[in-house]
Amino acid sequence: GGIVVGSANFDYEDTDPTAIGMHAVEWQSGAVTDLGGVNGAYYSGASSINTSGDIVGSSRTDQTDGAPSHAFLYHQGVMSDLGTLGGDANSSAGSINDSGQIVGSSQSDTTTRDFLYENGKMYDLNTLIDPTSALLGVVSLEDAVAISSNGWIAVNGTDSNDPGWQRAFLLIPEAGG
Repeated sequence: GGIVVGSANFDYEDTDPTAIGMHAVEWQSGAVTDLGGVNGAYYSGASSINTSGDIVGSSRTDQTDGAPSHAFLYHQGVMSDLGTLGGDANSSAGSINDSGQIVGSSQSDTTTRDFLYENGKMYDLNTLIDPTSALLGVVSLEDAVAISSNGWIAVNGTDSNDPGWQRAFLLIPEAGG
C-alpha cells in the first residue's frame, strides 16, 4: 500500500528537554507519522505492517530509563502492549499477517522463546510443536522472523543434536488448528 514502517530519532526540547529518543514511525506519500510509545515511552520501533495498516514492533513500557520493552500492536491510532510469555521481562513483535496473527520473541535473562499472538493471547511456539514430531525436545525456537498470509511461520532456532549453530525452520500449521 505504499507505507513503510521503522523508527526515527526525535527531540522535543521545546516542550520537554528530557524527551529525546526513538519512536516507531510510518512513512506514506512523503509524510512521516510518529506512532509514539507504550505509555508515553521514549523508545519504540516498528517492524512490520499488514494490508489493513496494523503495525507491530517493540516499545519500552514507560518513560523510565531501563524499562522493559514489550511487543506492541498499533491499530487504528492506538498502541497496545502485547505483554510477554509468562516469566519473561521483554518481548518484540517481528511480523503481522493480514489475519492479524503476530509472531515475535519473548526474553528472560537466560532464554529467548518464539511466540504466536492471536485472538488476544500469546502462545509459546515451542509448546505448539506436534507431540509426534522428531523435533520435539530437540529444537528450541528462538527468533520468529515472519508469518505468511496462510499462517506459515519462518523462525530461527537451535538443534541440540548440532549445538552451537542456529538453523532456519518453517512451521506449517496443521489443517484446522
